[in-house]
Amino acid sequence: MSQDDSARFDSYLTVLRRLKESGARREVLEREVLLAVLTANRERLSESPAQEADQQNLVHALCTRSEPHPAHAWHQEWMSQFLVDLNQYEVARRTGAREQADQLLPQLCVEESVLLKCLQGYIALSGLVRDEFNDMILLRFGETALSDIDELSQAGHSDDRYWKALLERFVFGFVKKGLGAMLAGDGFKVAREGAFVAVRFPLDGLLAQMPGTDKAIDKTRLQASFEAAKADPEARRAAQTLAGTLQNLSRPVLPPRSARADFEALAAVASLDPLAPRFAQVFADNAPIEDSELPEVPSADNPERRAQLVEARREFLRTQLLAMAVGAALALGVAREDLGKAIHGFSAREQEKLLAVAGAFEPRNLAVAHGLMLEFALCGLLAAKVADEGAKVQFKTVRQRRIPAAGLEALAARGFNRIRQRLFFEEDPAAPGWFFFKARTGPELAEAIRLSNMEPALAQGLTDLWSAMDFKVELLALVNLGLVAKTTPNVQAKVGDILAKLGVVRASQS
Repeated sequence: MSQDDSARFDSYLTVLRRLKESGARREVLEREVLLAVLTANRERLSESPAQEADQQNLVHALCTRSEPHPAHAWHQEWMSQFLVDLNQYEVARRTGAREQADQLLPQLCVEESVLLKCLQGYIALSGLVRDEFNDMILLRFGETALSDIDELSQAGHSDDRYWKALLERFVFGFVKKGLGAMLAGDGFKVAREGAFVAVRFPLDGLLAQMPGTDKAIDKTRLQASFEAAKADPEARRAAQTLAGTLQNLSRPVLPPRSARADFEALAAVASLDPLAPRFAQVFADNAPIEDSELPEVPSADNPERRAQLVEARREFLRTQLLAMAVGAALALGVAREDLGKAIHGFSAREQEKLLAVAGAFEPRNLAVAHGLMLEFALCGLLAAKVADEGAKVQFKTVRQRRIPAAGLEALAARGFNRIRQRLFFEEDPAAPGWFFFKARTGPELAEAIRLSNMEPALAQGLTDLWSAMDFKVELLALVNLGLVAKTTPNVQAKVGDILAKLGVVRASQS
């Protein structure tokens, strides 16, 4: 072992002795020792937090906040074993049992590396989620949003407060301001529809107020690392292999019935590890462990001893990639928990929908989730204006799946002819450049594809456009004339009063 190894573990022993002397509880011991591991190895971790508060938050998340999540059992086992061996090492050092200490140190280094992989996995996924959400905000709100994002990042919040602050600015605050602009610009329609007076608020009216940007958004180092791994065939192969492994573990890393995309997200994090290509070779191709990968120990030439060393090396290789995935799983669970708290103001059904759509926080999913947040926030804002009217005013959302002309042109370039265009799409008469899917459900689309005998590549392209979940959304406020008539003799005046509360007519006009 090197002098650096000895120096690091001396620092751990200092923390351990201090805590034992003060009678610290087990959970405090775990947090403080893991914090010591983190601070002593910052240079070995990519994107390691520099601020002490951020380091404390990271350790708190791994040791405490993530406790309800399935993957925590893995981290708990590794942390517990590390503490057991560190205690033995401390006793050996204190009593002068040098030989025992020398035997324990290599094993402690192995256990330390597993804890570091777990930390790295958490850092990578949690950082990527933030980067992707920030990029989505910049793409929609333009450069003016950059100062807000920087301000929130510098505030140092790493829990639901960060998400709440983001949503307050880029969802609730934007919707409140945007609705005012829609009302001032008559961006709504009022009409009699059967037994109702309907007010239609198009979500496109809100989306059009986002300035957007035509500038390329620079990728962070973390995003660039993920893109490089996706472009590397060996890293991709490792991710595919590990995704399958994670789904078949005897002890789960994700909750029951988790989506395949969740396992793929964890595996993508693990594929960042330099050992990922070797993992694929050993566990996908059954490549043998080379002599150069084995430690130099006495009796290594003995066949039985060598077999033990080979198996230990295979297990260590597997455990390191698993630890990256476990850290990522904990980050995914905590991120979902934080987002869930931030959207607590929405209804239970809306919260469930948002978390389902957000998925593993891929860019496309984040964009769809943000659109839903705007929709739900607009509905909530309007409903609050007429809350005292009870059932006389109902709200309904009309959603039509669509694609832009550019998407249809891309399909046409691959052989999607005009006959097929008319079979699958119809033009939006109110919005040139947009086309509605004729199919209303996924099974309907699948059946239409089957009947058209479409080529597999073209069918996949069409399915991808469907999966993009781009909708034209209209929010309807429906004034029930029958219920109004039961509560007032002057229906017209009462309807005018309700419309005034919604802001679509002036109070004096009622």
